[in-house]
Amino acid sequence: MLETIDGTIVGDLSFVHAGNDKHISWYDGPLITHRIQGRRSWIYWWADIDREARIQRWIVFEVDRKNVPKNDHSERNQHRILAMFPRSGTVWVVDRGVDGNTIRQTTVDKLPENYVPQSVWDEIHAR
Repeated sequence: MLETIDGTIVGDLSFVHAGNDKHISWYDGPLITHRIQGRRSWIYWWADIDREARIQRWIVFEVDRKNVPKNDHSERNQHRILAMFPRSGTVWVVDRGVDGNTIRQTTVDKLPENYVPQSVWDEIHAR
């Protein structure tokens, strides 16, 4: 069962559809993907999958493209992406399923703990 997300269901957003994708981390499928569409750039951060493996949940946030590592899937560059995970502000939770996508707009502080990198969670909740 996927965690409940406190957020607003939004209509179709262009960044959910195909763009120029670069997978930064991979294990039985992409875990971190950098998507470029025109002048905008997003990180797709894999968060969860339902029991039936019908829905994959991604946390999506916008990044400055020039800060994303180029063509190097090293652990060091994965840590650089981790550092880009927002500490506040808007993120989108995208449930990609066999029956289509559901997109929720929410804020980082409303995400469940297991959807946020531990170092970021600790930083957010130390305030």
